[in-house]
Amino acid sequence: MTVQATVNWFDVLAHHAARAPERPITVFEGSTTTYAQMADRAVALAGGLHARGVGAGDVVGLLSYNCPEFLQAMFAANYLGAIAMPINWRLAAPEVHYILEHSGARALVCDEALVELGSRRRMDVVGRA
Repeated sequence: MTVQATVNWFDVLAHHAARAPERPITVFEGSTTTYAQMADRAVALAGGLHARGVGAGDVVGLLSYNCPEFLQAMFAANYLGAIAMPINWRLAAPEVHYILEHSGARALVCDEALVELGSRRRMDVVGRA
């Protein structure tokens, strides 16, 4: 018997957003994000990534500190069927660029404070505060 998995991380988020939309998924620096808010934000970011040419099977680099926006970017990539590739923000710029080049990343989503670290490679960089 072969079982095909059809659930990704965004599907799990959507499930919880439908069942308990007002429940918190994150509490970070005094701000709470609900499942519904996270799902809405992930879909919005997915739309921006799609407008920049990201689609199913593409690699999306994530250069971010530990924050709710990191999860949002992971969910957004999943929503598109893209592959979310977290990159350690403690790496040196040449290491980040090597990873981006050799992964074939189509886009990079990063914290505003990390844009310079990841922006040397010619690609779409989606920065956020």
